[in-house]
Amino acid sequence: MGNRFSVDDGAGTMGHVLPRRKHGTGHAPGYQALSARSRSGRATIPFGLRSRRPATSVAAIEGASYTRTRGRALEAMTVRATYVEVPGGLIRARRRMGVDIFDEMWEGELHMTPMPSWLHQRESDALLLFFRLHWEALGEGLVASHVGVKPPGTTDIEMDGEMVPGDYRGPDLVFLLSGHEDRVQGGCIVGPPDALIEVRSPGDETYRKFPFFHPLGVPEVIVVHRDTKAVEVYIRGRSEYDRVAPAPDGSVASRVLDTLFRTEADPAGGLPVLRLRRLRHADREGTA
Repeated sequence: MGNRFSVDDGAGTMGHVLPRRKHGTGHAPGYQALSARSRSGRATIPFGLRSRRPATSVAAIEGASYTRTRGRALEAMTVRATYVEVPGGLIRARRRMGVDIFDEMWEGELHMTPMPSWLHQRESDALLLFFRLHWEALGEGLVASHVGVKPPGTTDIEMDGEMVPGDYRGPDLVFLLSGHEDRVQGGCIVGPPDALIEVRSPGDETYRKFPFFHPLGVPEVIVVHRDTKAVEVYIRGRSEYDRVAPAPDGSVASRVLDTLFRTEADPAGGLPVLRLRRLRHADREGTA
């Protein structure tokens, strides 16, 4: 089984053995350990392991742009790697530290997602709080964070002694309208949530998940950009998602969640502010 992972932040380092090369040119001449850091804003895989496995366990390293740092480390904007076989010790280490809760399985391919950055998780938490207080509390349905979503009939596969669904994604927030609570089965949502929110950090895989959400039947996907607080609402069309055009003031509405999103600049020059307001309950408003 192969797996891919992205290293998406400068918060930590992750190393893997690369072939030692005494001479010649290339992206890793004469270096054995890859120390990868990224500037894209999402936390790196924090397990801090230096693999001692043979370099032949790595099939490919894609999309990396390296520069020398202090004569030893190599820096990369984004790293995606494919293992021919996922090292069992790596899986166990991630389980032990609890960071595997953000991993996803894409048709049998394990995507090891870094832990969210401070800004990413703050944004996700603020959105969760708003919808818990001003949507779920009004009896509209249920909202939860980081819950696996899988198609009906998904086959479980064995991964280092544990059975896991062979195909699932874990959006930042998932929503089930009242009456659809039976879709929660075995700790996952089986079938489509009625809406979901992805907080997008630079370089992540948000848009690559759309081909999974569309055939599953998710009616509405909302993307909130972590840094700019810009909001995009997509509704399910016949063959793909169609983006909802914003109003002249830049606001955009979610029909499923009955909520208006509007991004405003901070007059003091700080981070932008995302304002949310329920449409049928205008007194229910907040920021994220």
